[in-house]
Parts: sequence; C-alpha cells; structure tokens
Amino acid sequence: MAAEHPGVRYHGLELPKVAPERIGAMLADLLSLFGRGRLRPLPAACMPVGEIGAGLRRLQLGLNTGKIGLTVPRPLDPGGTVLVTGGTGALGGLVAEHLVKEHGVRRLLLLSRSGPGAPNARRLVEDLRALGAEARVEACDAADRDALRRVLDSVPGEHPLTGVFHAAAVVDDATVEAETPERSARVFAAKAEAAWALHELTLGTDLAAFVLFSSAAGVLGSAGQGSYAAANAFLDGLAAHRAALGLPAVCLAWGLWDVESGPAGRLGRADRARMARAGLVPMPAEAGTGLLDTGLAGERTHLVPMLFDPSGPRAHARRTGALAPVLGDLAAPARPRRRTLRAAAREGVRPRRDPAALARLPEDERRDALLEAVRGHAAEVLGHGDAAAVSADAEFLESGFDSLTAVELRNRLASELGRRLPAGLAFAHPTPERLAAHLAQVLAADAPQVRGEAVEGGPEASADRVGRPPREGEGAPSRDGHGLVDLMLRACRTGRAGDGLRMLEAAAALRPVFESALDAGDVPPPKRLAEAGGSSAAPVLVCVPSLLMNSGPHEYARFAAALEGRAEVLGLTHPGFSPGERLPAAVDALTELHARNVRAAVDGRRFALVGRSSGAWAAHALAGQLESTGVPPEGLVLLDPPMPDDERLHEVAGRVLLEREEEMRLGDDARATAGGGHLALFRGWEPGPVAAPALVLRPEAGAPGAEGRAHRFTWDPPHEEAVTGGDHLTMLEAGAPETAAAVLRWLAERTAGEPPHRPCEAVR
Repeated sequence: MAAEHPGVRYHGLELPKVAPERIGAMLADLLSLFGRGRLRPLPAACMPVGEIGAGLRRLQLGLNTGKIGLTVPRPLDPGGTVLVTGGTGALGGLVAEHLVKEHGVRRLLLLSRSGPGAPNARRLVEDLRALGAEARVEACDAADRDALRRVLDSVPGEHPLTGVFHAAAVVDDATVEAETPERSARVFAAKAEAAWALHELTLGTDLAAFVLFSSAAGVLGSAGQGSYAAANAFLDGLAAHRAALGLPAVCLAWGLWDVESGPAGRLGRADRARMARAGLVPMPAEAGTGLLDTGLAGERTHLVPMLFDPSGPRAHARRTGALAPVLGDLAAPARPRRRTLRAAAREGVRPRRDPAALARLPEDERRDALLEAVRGHAAEVLGHGDAAAVSADAEFLESGFDSLTAVELRNRLASELGRRLPAGLAFAHPTPERLAAHLAQVLAADAPQVRGEAVEGGPEASADRVGRPPREGEGAPSRDGHGLVDLMLRACRTGRAGDGLRMLEAAAALRPVFESALDAGDVPPPKRLAEAGGSSAAPVLVCVPSLLMNSGPHEYARFAAALEGRAEVLGLTHPGFSPGERLPAAVDALTELHARNVRAAVDGRRFALVGRSSGAWAAHALAGQLESTGVPPEGLVLLDPPMPDDERLHEVAGRVLLEREEEMRLGDDARATAGGGHLALFRGWEPGPVAAPALVLRPEAGAPGAEGRAHRFTWDPPHEEAVTGGDHLTMLEAGAPETAAAVLRWLAERTAGEPPHRPCEAVR
C-alpha cells in the first residue's frame, strides 16, 4: 500500500475519541455497502457447546475466519411430534418406546415402507398407547420427497414437529465384483437420499433434535458393505453440515445392536465372528438407549457408540498382520518379543507360510500344508476355536459359508499365498480337501523351476513370482473367448442373451441323458444347510435352486443362515452340473430323481418345497410328482417365479449372469450346458394342478432388466401372494432374513389355520 500510495500514513482509530455522530455515519455507509452487495458479512460457523475447546483452538491457531457460535441443546417438546423413520422396525420401535419413557414424548409419527401392514406395527402402537403416547404409523418411503412432504404437512399445527430420528436402512451386501448401480441406489435411497430430504424439508421447522442413525461400517469399513459404508459416511457429513449452519444435528455411527430383527438380527454365526474380529460386541438394548441419551445431550456432532473388545482385533492382527488404521491406538498389539512369540506358538497361533517354500515342497506335503491352512482359516471365519471343527471333506456350504464368508476365506488365502484368487473359490472347490488340491496345483504352476522347466529371467525371477500378486498377464487363469461360458457372457454383454441360451441348449442336446432315476448315476443327495435346533415341531424346507449355470444349493446359503435353529433347510442339486453326470431326458425324469431323494431326506416328516426363479418350475413339477407317490408337501413357496414362456426371461437371465460374472467364470462347459439343458426341458411346459397351497413371494424392486428396467413377473396357477424386500437376486442375499421370516410366517399361519395374506389368481 505504501508503494502504491506514497504519502499515506496509518494511525490507530480509537472509537471512544470519535464523535457518536461520526460513528453513526460510518455504520450507515457500511449498511449501504452491504445492501448493494459491495461488502459481504464474514462467515459464521456453529459448533455444539461441548466442542468449545476445539473452537477456541481454531481461533488460537488462526484457522477460522468470521465468528464461531455455540449451539446449546434443548429437550424435546412434550407437546410436539417426533418423527421416526424405520419406525416399525426393531430399532425404530425400541427408540420410540425409549423416547416416550425417558423423554416425555407423547406424540409419534412412525414411518416405514410397509406402514400399518408391517409386522408388529399394531402391537407397537398398542404398547406406546399403554405408555401414554399416541402413535401414528404411515406408509412412506422417506426418499420419496413428495410423499415425505405430504406426511410432514399432515403434522397438526398444535403439535408441531419437534424431533426427527432417521433410523431407516436397507442393507444389500455385495462384494465389489457383484456391486451394481441398482443395488447401490437402493442402499443410498434409504439412508442418504432420505436423510437429505428430511434435512431440506424441515429447514423451516424449529426442531429440538435431528438425529441420524449411521453405522460403524462407515468408520471402520466392513466386508461386502461398500455401498452401505458410503451411505452412512454421507450421514456423518450431513450432521457436520447442519451443525455448521447452527441447526440441531447428531450422527450416531452405531456398532452392533443385540436385537432379534433388523440388520443386526440377520447376522449368522460367521457374521458375528467377523464382527468380533473387528472388536464389535453385541450391545444390549439398555446400553444402546443409554448411549442414545449421551448423543442427545448435544456435546458432539458425531459419535461412534459401540461396545468394543480390543482382544478380537489384536488377535486378528497377530495372525494376519492387518489392523484397521482407525483402531491403531485402541487395539495395536504390543511389540513382539521372543517370550511373546513363544507364548503365541504355544497358544496355537498359525505362522504365515512362505509361498515359495510351499511351492518347492513335494506334491503330497504341499497339499497337506495347504489343507491345514484352508481348515484353519475356515475355522476362524466361522468363529470356531480350532481347525478340527472343520472337516477336510465337509462342504463349505454345509459348514455355514455364504457369499460374504466365502469372500473372507478367499481374502485370507490370497493374502497368505500372495496372489489373486476368485471370490467364488469356496463354491467352485466345495471342500477344504478339494480347495487345497486346487491351490497346490496353482502354486505348482507358479513355480515351474521346481519341475526343471525353463523360466524367463532364471530361477530368481521365477521365485520372485511366488509370494506376490501376479503382474498383468501372469498367474491368474484366463480364457481365450472360445469356451461356452465366455461365449455366453459375451452374448449377455451384447444384448443377445437369448442367442446364448439357445447355443447352450443346442450343446446340451449332445450330452448323455437318463430316462429314469434308476439310470441317473451318482447324484449328490440333498445338503443340510440349517438345523432346526432339536425342535420336532420346526418345519423342514426343501429348497430347489434355479436352472441357470450358476445353479446350486449355495443360492440358499443366507436364507438358511437366517433360519438356523428355527427350521431344517435342505438344498437339492440338479443333475448334470458336474463333469461326468447325465442330464435328465424330460421333466418327469428330473422330478422322479428329486422325489426319490426328498422322500429319503424327510423320512416321513412334514415338509414344504421352496423354489426360486426358474427353479420354481422344477419345484412345482416336483410337488405334483411327490403328491402322486403319496408324500405330498405341506406347502409350496415360490420366490419371484416367471412363467416359462415369459418373453422377458432372456433379458433378465442376461442381467443375472452379468451381475454374477466372476462366479460364472468359475464354471465349466458341464455347468453351462447343464443350465441350457434344464431350461430346454421346460420349454412349452405348463404347470399342472397341485393340491399343495402355494405362496408366491415377490420382491419389492422386481427383476433386473437391461438399461435399469425392473420387470415384475406373473404366475398363472392359484396362489397366495406377499411382498418382501430386495429384488429378484437380493431377496436371497441381503434380503434373505426378510424372505425367510415371510416364509416362516406363512407356514405358521397355515398350521394355525389363520386366513392367508392375500389370496389371488394371477391374470397374465
């Protein structure tokens, strides 16, 4: 300034020495400048009063421009209305009751997609009424801005909105390879889009509380929950945004609640074991509501309420060397000493193997060492304390594995062996013995110098390949585009799934067939996927998989996990999907074989059949076959079945195969042609009459089609119909617990003689 304006001098201005009239004129000039937009006010930021220390540090370090205001929490107004999304779920109901008991709330607006028709909704309203509160349940998807605006407009003026609790969630677990825009959109809609709509539509409302129920998945990360973690991280950011605007906000990134339903209630033993390795301990309801009160005190914008046990992460870090960075200070293992290492050895902690050394072992020793590793990792994934709990010849599926635990096993083995492995490894090689044999072959192929073969770069270069992930073009098997699986996937990608399926049908016509069950040869018996817990009254569910080339009992793994201890679940395997097996020559040959296996497995007990997608055709035909032999099923449950001549089938099949592309690539020509052969059996087939009562479960989101389309199938035979969460695929994945609950509810109603949900005869 001095260089550009010579002669200008600066001096301090002491306001007490300035005449009041002059100060008034100065302020008037400033107001005029602000009014004309020549000047803008300095920014103002707000922080909860509990974060005053952090605010003062920002001022001290010169990190803030403008003013920092402190917000002081105020209690919920007993005369106002509190809105709870996910209000009819286990967690939403728990929160509603707590607000009534401990915070004096007397009017509640409970939102859920199912509304008053949700299970336990009526009971919840009655329980709240008994506590002195009036609750109204509305069917509303909070992500639907127009529907949410109508609900908010319905809040009476004499009882204005005083608090918002956003507890709704959709969990649609998927590995990165299986993630799709549609699946992510469902997760984000329930969490992020709904939260943003609540934020914008209540900006003009004088709220005392705006509470977002987030998840520790957004803080710690969680296997198979990339979209869920991201959606919850958005909620964390939204709370910070509201706080900066001076609006009430608290985001609670919950750990694991100990409740019987909702996302936490859907966890099986393997899921809980995985969470224990992350330090998450199930939190009783009393502890959770107490931590909710801590959040409502308003001292922090973002809290991570959980019960944490550092022994799990420490043990996991000791075995694998991996520890989530955010847990570093809480669970960092002590620096190892000789005495500690000796103690760890005595405790049976498995040392990491050297892949190069494994590759140099004789074949039998290499296979035995890998079998020990596979069993050990499988036991840890399933929550067992000893590798002996996993038999070498026990199928992973029957041991309790599902898609997520199979991925975790793959990750552990890939880390130990230093190479990429496909996600569906455990289902492609379904026992520890067979998986160990496959890995032994993989290691042997990675170390050709052991057999005296020449390797570019010499022995050192070959040894360098073992123990690290392969570079581009190395290690991982590849296809040249000539296999049937690859051709089928190419057809799906180019919108010619129908041509691809016809190709597989033509190839299947060249395979050997059987005309009756006596000529079928060795076919795997039904696999027990879940135990009934010793209850003789528990239902027996016989599950029939789909007919596509990824067919198998593993389709019902998560469905069965949700029924563990409440029902016995058996999974059938269609013939012809393994090399050397024959295909059925006709539908009657297929159902005769399955009927023989079902009769032997149920052994006189009452049972119901469950069929998914195209497997519903086989389940319906099997019901007729069993009825003709005097062993009728008590019920027939069909999960989103299409009619065989539905013109949309090829489009949906193409989307299904592409969404499972990595799993498909583990298949071989036997699987590909078996899928084509079974689909060909049912061309022109029409479901005949059966005596068994039928329930058709339709997913809320329909079946995935091309370009984001969602298709809704119809089913001609008489049936009852109900709706469950998810889509055609995820109703047996992330939505499996909800699907399982709907099946049990229907079976219980039939046993008790109660009227059905909604009888209908579909018209196509």
